Amino acid sequence: PTPTFAYGTEEFPCPAPLEARVSFWVRIFTEFGKDQRIIHDTRYPWVIYEIADVTGLNQPQIKLRVARRKDHYGTLLEHMAGRSPADFSEEEKRGAEMLADVPEPGRYELPRGRVRSQSGIREQFIEGLRRSGIYRPAVEAILDSLGVPRELACLPHVESGYHPGATSKAG
Repeated sequence: PTPTFAYGTEEFPCPAPLEARVSFWVRIFTEFGKDQRIIHDTRYPWVIYEIADVTGLNQPQIKLRVARRKDHYGTLLEHMAGRSPADFSEEEKRGAEMLADVPEPGRYELPRGRVRSQSGIREQFIEGLRRSGIYRPAVEAILDSLGVPRELACLPHVESGYHPGATSKAG
């Protein structure tokens, strides 16, 4: 699906082939909250199979619910592979509709490994916007002094949410 508005700036344009991916991540940061797990396709993240509500569940319960839903969609897509759309169940037809814009003939093949989940992070992003007020003027002044675009001051929103104690999971 094509996003409803364009992304990017003159300094950092968003190539048209990336717009659907960018739109997906904008939704993760702004639309979906901490109690939502987005079950989607890894290769085509804008293909969202389900938004699982995990309100009130503890971590083991969330993990189990998400694993079951991912398995459900992996199995569904495997059943669709090599079959005629005329033979699809109603749910398979819905899956086929979601994948209609996927630009490859083998869109139903190897789907189990392509079904993943992503937590919504709207609340974290809002907190990062609040925190950025403390740091952003200094960051922008440094960027200006180096002659680089001020848009780079937005990178911490994606990487650390301007959290001073943030560390990388990868080390």
